[in-house]
Parts: sequence; C-alpha cells; structure tokens
Amino acid sequence: MDVKVIRQGENLAIVVPKEFAGIKEGDKLELIEAKPGIYTLVNTEVLVKIEAKPGGYAPVGDALAKAPAKPVAKGPAISPEELRLLRKLDEIKYEERIPARVQKLLSEGERKILDGMVKEGFVSIYRGKKYAQTGVYDIPGDVYGLLRKKEPVNPGPPEQVSEKTSLSWDEHLGKYGYVIVENEAEAKLVSERLEPEIKAGEIMGTRGFDKKYYIAQRKFYEVWNSRIRALLRARREATEGEVCGALRMSEVACRVALELMREEGEVIEKKKGAYALA
Repeated sequence: MDVKVIRQGENLAIVVPKEFAGIKEGDKLELIEAKPGIYTLVNTEVLVKIEAKPGGYAPVGDALAKAPAKPVAKGPAISPEELRLLRKLDEIKYEERIPARVQKLLSEGERKILDGMVKEGFVSIYRGKKYAQTGVYDIPGDVYGLLRKKEPVNPGPPEQVSEKTSLSWDEHLGKYGYVIVENEAEAKLVSERLEPEIKAGEIMGTRGFDKKYYIAQRKFYEVWNSRIRALLRARREATEGEVCGALRMSEVACRVALELMREEGEVIEKKKGAYALA
C-alpha cells in the first residue's frame, strides 16, 4: 500500500490511506530505518520479546533502550598507533572520510590498523542520507574522550557559560570559531567583510527562526557536527541542554552548531529544543 510523505511546518508527516485498518488516529508509531531506504513503522504498544529476559515482553522503545551496547575499550586497550590514527582521521573533513578516499591516504600498516578499529567499534562506517552508497568513517562519541588532549578548534574552547559581550563579532569569530549576529544590518556588514571566506567555503552561516544569524568557521562546524552526530546516533534524540552537557559545549556554541546542522539537513528538531538525526 502506497503512503505519502508531506511537509508539515518544519517537519515531514506520513499520510496513511484510511483503508489501512491497522492504524488509527492517535496511535503512537515509531519509525525505524532497517536499512538505507527501507523503513519500518512500529506501534509502540506492541510488545516484543527481549532476549535478555526469556519469556518476558516489553514495549519496543524499552527493548531498544535495553539492547546492550558494544563496549568501548578504554585506556591500555587502545595502542599508541591506534590513537595516532584516530587523531589523523579526526583531522580529515567529515564529508571527505569516504572509505575509498581515506584508504588511499594511509599506508598499508595504517589501513590494517583502521580495519581493526572498525571491527572493534572504535570507528564505524555510517551509511545514510548522502553517504548511503559510499559510507563515511565516523568516530563514536565515547571514543572522543581519548582525543581530549588534542585541541581541535581555534585558539580557545567554546565559552562555558554565555556570550562574551565585550568582544566584537569579528573578535568572537576569530577566538571561538563562531558568533551570533542579532540583526540584519550587522549581518549584512559581516557578509560583506567575509565575502572571500564565504565564497571559499571557509565560513558558514544561516538565519534562524528567531531571526538571528548563526555564523561559524567551517572547521568549527566539522568538529562539532561529527561529535553531535555520534551522540544523536547513540541516543536517537537529545535536547539542546543534553548535547551541551554530554559534549561539554557552551549553550551558545551548541546552538550555533545545531542551527547550522539543521540548515545542512543533518538534524531535525522533532519538538521544541529536542533534536534527532535527519
């Protein structure tokens, strides 16, 4: 039976024909991507059997939440060679981490190490959206704890509390890698000043629903895009505050990253302040 996908405000909605007797108004359904391009709608009231609890049943959502995650080795389980390769992979732009490309950049020994890390779960190959055919190497959020000694973003980390109002927009952008511009007049000035960098793809920007302008250096976006994606893949959905806390970002830096990710089609705001992968 064919169904339609239509736009409803900021989100997409699935329209099911009335002849479909198995679904009624008010049902709460869970959309699961079984494989790229193959989706399953599950009624969350339905009970499914859980292996961990023989003979027992639990709602679908509970079953997924209780599914054991593959443990990530810590400390001495990762060798210095693996750690160096993780850092090398982290320095490659996310959209350029296509396995076929990355393999060409590595030595034979590094390729073997990377293959081993994929098997161990230190690195995953994400196949979804625009990467459905090629795949892209992704570093899970838990593994980023091993890379904390390396400062990936510009001169200073995102602020821990709020915007520093004593800085001008260009000082803030230069120091932290991002800035929020409050009005259209200033946004026009910023656009004119940064025109070469914008054309070169070094600066990204979008206008939010709050009519503010969110601007960031591409390297800021790439670092946090990768980490936020890993977090949302693990949790399936997270509020802005949860993202801030888990990744130790400031609220302002988090807001900029999420606004840009929404503009790029990487995330959707399922409900106010709660985000999931698109």
